[in-house]
Amino acid sequence: MKPYAPLALLFALSLAGGVEAQVLDTGLDATLTGGSSEAVLDASLSTNASVNEEDTAESALDISFTRTSIEEGTTYSVTESGRVRSVSGLESYLGASVQNDERLTSVAISDNRMDLTYKRDGRLLWIVPIQMGTRVSVDAEGEVSVRYPWYSFLVATDESRVDLEARLRGEVNAVEAGLAANAEATRSGTSQTGIQVGTDEVRRWARILDRLHAELSAEVTA
Repeated sequence: MKPYAPLALLFALSLAGGVEAQVLDTGLDATLTGGSSEAVLDASLSTNASVNEEDTAESALDISFTRTSIEEGTTYSVTESGRVRSVSGLESYLGASVQNDERLTSVAISDNRMDLTYKRDGRLLWIVPIQMGTRVSVDAEGEVSVRYPWYSFLVATDESRVDLEARLRGEVNAVEAGLAANAEATRSGTSQTGIQVGTDEVRRWARILDRLHAELSAEVTA
């Protein structure tokens, strides 16, 4: 029986390796193709972001609101972008914006970028009226990107994604130009506010949200 012992040992090890491989493969498939894959990936990204923030000397803005995250009865004191003076004021303004417009389903500022989701009108199969969630992103350089959901090719809209992107980029450029002019006026001593808002990130993001929100909501009231 002893000559067969090495063969038996090799056979047992190969079986163990096969079982382990199957477990790993199954776990990978569950993470990538399961219904909760997006939540798992988001949680992983959030964890990494938290670690990175601890490594930085200065804490970056990290604010987010969704309609479901706002508790009933919550009130926000800052409802106009011009009243934003601090991070807490920006938080209040973002919360009020989401709370007061049911089409603005989320807005977040993190890692020097803003992301918001707004429900735009469309016609599914060119017939059925629907509201299509549109994702708008603005980065630290003022670049704007617009993303429609995967089924957008089945939806007719009054404005193409490219045209909407260009229009919103124009609004962001107008904000940047206004802030730059104000900063220059401050340096030259001609500013009426006496505040260097050109480098004030909370004011910048508040004004960008204000202009984008106004443009998107204008389509509804038009």
